[in-house]
Amino acid sequence: MTTGNTDHKQVMVPIIMRGQEIGELSVIVPKDESIKSDQMDIIRAVADRVAVIAENARLFDETTRRAERERLVTDITTKIRSTNDPQSHDRNRHPRTPRCPESITSGSHSAKEKIAGCINEEIHDKNYCCIQ
Repeated sequence: MTTGNTDHKQVMVPIIMRGQEIGELSVIVPKDESIKSDQMDIIRAVADRVAVIAENARLFDETTRRAERERLVTDITTKIRSTNDPQSHDRNRHPRTPRCPESITSGSHSAKEKIAGCINEEIHDKNYCCIQ
């Protein structure tokens, strides 16, 4: 598409990505110069290249988001596995924490309440509670 002005003219070529127009490449040339077909081919090629660059940027962003999500899933899976693996627990590494309810054998709470409290403390605070 060519638009006119007093001292220049503008050539506009659509930038098409995946079958949809995402913008236009505008080239301004002096009014008295004519645009040859090989120049128009170059302008179209530049517009096509811009579309490829835009698609690559979109794919890079999508890949980066997926990689971050996969990293988080891996981190969470690793933490869950290490928490649930009895062989990975070292009794000396995880002593009774101050947040843990009193010993299972003392106090007025039932054993079930003490165990539930201990489990909740472990989940919320990521500490290990040893019932004695």
